[in-house]
Parts: sequence; structure tokens; C-alpha cells
Amino acid sequence: MRFALSRRDYEELFLLEDLDEAAPAEVVNALRAAYPTTLAGAVQELRPRGLAATPDLLEELVTQGKVPSPTAGWHAEHVDAATAALDAAAERTPEGTTCEFLRLHPGQHLRALREARREHPDVEDSDFELRLYPRAFGFPRGDPRNDGDYGEWPYALAIYVHNPEFLEARRRLHARRPARRR
Repeated sequence: MRFALSRRDYEELFLLEDLDEAAPAEVVNALRAAYPTTLAGAVQELRPRGLAATPDLLEELVTQGKVPSPTAGWHAEHVDAATAALDAAAERTPEGTTCEFLRLHPGQHLRALREARREHPDVEDSDFELRLYPRAFGFPRGDPRNDGDYGEWPYALAIYVHNPEFLEARRRLHARRPARRR
């Protein structure tokens, strides 16, 4: 299973998020403008995709031949090769590790959180309750909801809800804990 955010999900959630009703030409121009990028730009793309990329680590992947040498800057193909190598090596950010541990599809997870933010803009992310439904449903291969490369949906379904009772219970629990000694 993959736990890095796919190219399609990254483009939709990060590069095109402000172009909801954009004309196709604007979408193409926005995607083209992202590349080529620098080594630092590649790192900035890989981290939101759930991968613990650093400039040194990416240079090592090029040295090892796992990523083609980006002679004219980092293009989408180079970043995708680095994504595959880092995902296979489980080099993840804390968010990527969370997705792996909870068996969450990173794209669905981010969409669920963004939907909760839209519904409750006054609520902090940490105040949402995460509800998980393991292997809640399946999509056939090729369905646009699973990028066509996951086959059946092997991930848990993530839903974020604003639950005041949950927040109150959490507040009471933390109030009962003794203060830590330093």
C-alpha cells in the first residue's frame, strides 16, 4: 500500500486548490508553472505529500540511481521517482506516519479534513474528532476515487466531525491529569 500523497491528489489539493472553477487553460498553466523547480522546491513538494525529504536525502537518491539526474532542474518525473523511493523506504513525516499507522489514504484524509474546515471554519484542527471506518467500502480498479492503482480500497475511511461532547470529555480528562514535574 502507498501512504504518500499521489501526484494527482497533490496537484488537486495544493497546486489547484484556488482554481476550483478555472478554465482548462488556467489549470494547465498552473501545473506547468510548478516545474522545473529547484532541489529545495522538490523538498517543499515532497513534505506535504507525507515524505521526510531533505536536500541531502534527495541528492543521495540521485547518487544511488533511484532518481534520474535532474540536470535542468527538478521536473514532475524526478519528484515522482523520489516519491516512489521515499515511500518504499518509509521515509515519512509525522503526518505520513499517521496515515500509515491508521491505514489512511492521504488524499481522502486531507479532503475529509478540508471538508470539516469548510463546515466549521471557527474550529481548530485539533478540536475535530477523527472517526475511522476500516475498509469501509471498495471501489473498482480505475475508479477516479482511488487513482486506478489501488484496486479495492484497502484504506480506512477518515471522517472529521465537530463534536462538542468529545471536546468537553477531552478537556475534563486533561484537567484530571496531574501536572508534570520538570
